[in-house]
Amino acid sequence: MGLLETLDGLSAEAASKQLGGASIAAHTEHLRWSLAMANAFARGEEPQAKWSESWSVDRVDAAAWERLRADLRREYETLLAALEKSDLSTFDLPTLTGILALAPHAAYHLGAMRQMALAL
Repeated sequence: MGLLETLDGLSAEAASKQLGGASIAAHTEHLRWSLAMANAFARGEEPQAKWSESWSVDRVDAAAWERLRADLRREYETLLAALEKSDLSTFDLPTLTGILALAPHAAYHLGAMRQMALAL
């Protein structure tokens, strides 16, 4: 089961519980933010973002959880489409490195969220 499917199986209440650190909702927002930054760089932008912003969500209600998951899915699909239609050589090295680093980054957070979900 992948990241999006894992999150789709969780309620807002479960996603908001803190188990020794950040909630699943916080991890989800962190990944959404990371993908949004990657998308901005892939478009040639240079966003001035603060890493602390990526942890700005901690608790969600049902509507916010639905939006957060939809926003994460949208950012993922946007990046996937950009990568599918581009020649990776068009990205400068720091941008390409950042985009490629998203896979292990997401895998880490998926593992953390799955462990948290099991503890619930």
